Amino acid sequence: MSGITRIAGRLRFAAALSLLLLAGLGPARAPGWIVGRVTDLAGNPLAEATVTMQGADGLASRRGTRSGETGGFQFAELEPGSYRVTAERAGYAPATQAVALGDGERRTLIFRLAPARR
Repeated sequence: MSGITRIAGRLRFAAALSLLLLAGLGPARAPGWIVGRVTDLAGNPLAEATVTMQGADGLASRRGTRSGETGGFQFAELEPGSYRVTAERAGYAPATQAVALGDGERRTLIFRLAPARR
């Protein structure tokens, strides 16, 4: 077999293998968002509340933020999947919500924090 024939055979094999690998990847998934608001029981915004988000895969997807003056928060560019979001602030009992985020979906969470028991 000549050198050119061998190279052509290897190129055909590499091309076929690449097509098989790419076919298994499927379509790209659009990122999603989790947005929300943290308030007290009367509906007043709670600024500077700590909001953490953790994916089902554990610590690898853990993120945190703080609520703004209006109590708002957001987590952007999230992979579709299941998440647990917790809001907490000094003087209030923490609250956790589970959320399933679909492909390209935007989910809104409202946390109404109760005063902490002493």
